[in-house]
Amino acid sequence: MTKVYVFSRADRESYYLKYQDPETGRWKAVTANTKDRRAAERKAQKLETELELGSIQGEVAWPKFRARFEDEHLATLSPLTQKNFGYAMDRFEREIGSPRIRNINASVLSRWKSIMTSQQLSPSTVASYLRCIKTALSWASKIGILSQAPKVIMPTQRGSRGRPITNIEFVRFLQALKEVEPDAETASHLVGIAKTLWLSGLRISEAKELTFDELGGIVVDFKPERPVIRYRKQKNKKQQTVPITPDFARFMSRFRDRPGLVFPIGFATQTIKKRFTAAGRLADVRVSANKMITAHDLRRTFGQRWALRVHPLVLKTLMRHRSIETTLKYYIDIDSEKVADSVWKFDRSCQLTGTKIDT
Repeated sequence: MTKVYVFSRADRESYYLKYQDPETGRWKAVTANTKDRRAAERKAQKLETELELGSIQGEVAWPKFRARFEDEHLATLSPLTQKNFGYAMDRFEREIGSPRIRNINASVLSRWKSIMTSQQLSPSTVASYLRCIKTALSWASKIGILSQAPKVIMPTQRGSRGRPITNIEFVRFLQALKEVEPDAETASHLVGIAKTLWLSGLRISEAKELTFDELGGIVVDFKPERPVIRYRKQKNKKQQTVPITPDFARFMSRFRDRPGLVFPIGFATQTIKKRFTAAGRLADVRVSANKMITAHDLRRTFGQRWALRVHPLVLKTLMRHRSIETTLKYYIDIDSEKVADSVWKFDRSCQLTGTKIDT
């Protein structure tokens, strides 16, 4: 343990604390900000503990901090989350270096953002890397390594990164899935997963786990008056029961007698994503000039389809968003033609049911 000494100076009233930096080997002296010897000794003991933990504010170097962050924080998270943080921290070290924590300020992070942008990384990728470092620095602040985490200015993202898919595009995409996968049974499961995303807003990893087994992780339950999905393996680690839409319930009813997984496909999630990309390229379904359809575009289509049919709070539940802000940001910005269609359909509905509206 690094020893901290208490001493006084003839030209100062307060006591001082002296210690040898465990990283540089240099001696440092800091004021104890007290005239009381016993209070200074208590501060010396506290400083010794902080030095032992490597948490003297701002002085710890990045490699030592990263090791501690990985051991004490990341180790409690999922392997995928650990891998994503690893990518971000590796890039940070390649492009910024290994500074002391106190030197990682808003200016450094802004410069890093500029470097990544100049490499033509997408705004979402840049934001993802920045969020990882922001989380790490916030953790440093919570445990006392930093007095305050620096502000991180995220790249501007206008609207969503993809777009909803039309019915015609989806039909072409499904046909292309059958062509890119030579095995007929596997192709059938791929089509089933794609339709599930389209009709339910699930993610690929969730669609793969769908089952009617009550002990399963993601269970389709037809026992209530209105069918639901019971999530035991939520993204936020919480159990949740969510109602499903009538069209998805009708689709799932085809598989009610199937034991085990609804879609027992042997592919990893990344492999399915690659098949989707290949099918999108074959069907020429692009969501932007240089980006093919993704699984999230099918989820996005589900959200847009129901945005005009239900209240935003209902849509939030169907999409399983953590906050209503996410729902409003990505799914309530609807063009005027769709709004007009909805208004006129409502008017026709009122006329058919005999509802009187004063005009």
